[in-house]
Amino acid sequence: MSTKRFHKAWPVTLLVIVALLTPIAVYVWTFGTELSHDHSRWSEMGSAMSGIYTPILTLLTLAVLVAQVQLQASMNRHTFDQSFVQESRDRISFSLQQLAAELSREFDDGSEIKTMLIGAFAYANADTLGQPKVVEIAQALNRRHHRLFALWSEFYSAMAGLRAHDYHPYSTAFTAMKQ
Repeated sequence: MSTKRFHKAWPVTLLVIVALLTPIAVYVWTFGTELSHDHSRWSEMGSAMSGIYTPILTLLTLAVLVAQVQLQASMNRHTFDQSFVQESRDRISFSLQQLAAELSREFDDGSEIKTMLIGAFAYANADTLGQPKVVEIAQALNRRHHRLFALWSEFYSAMAGLRAHDYHPYSTAFTAMKQ
């Protein structure tokens, strides 16, 4: 057990030990330590102890069950997070492989699609994007190579899913996949 957990657990452990030993201490203080040969005294002691220990043990059982439910919820969340991150990584890798293959294909004029995209859109500003020649290239690209947009959408949605959460393992996976 780590020291951090020990420092959090020792007050609870001490409280449980005190709660379990207090009824015995009160009984011994009240009636002494002498063992009785009288059957009715044993019966009285058993009734008293069961009346005292039943609620104590019931509360301890409930506390353990609550802790177990919280631990199970934490484990379920961790499993979900790991599964989501792995699925996102798989989707991103697949999309990027397919995008690379699509971008290597030829456009109408015989040039690679990636070369045409860089030439037409890499340094375009808002005014340039509205020009008829650029719009015509974008429409032709979308008509003949519509898979590019679908693959880019898949890649982008997987990255957006990772970026939406600002805690580990999402942020780590987002940073790694962004590279």
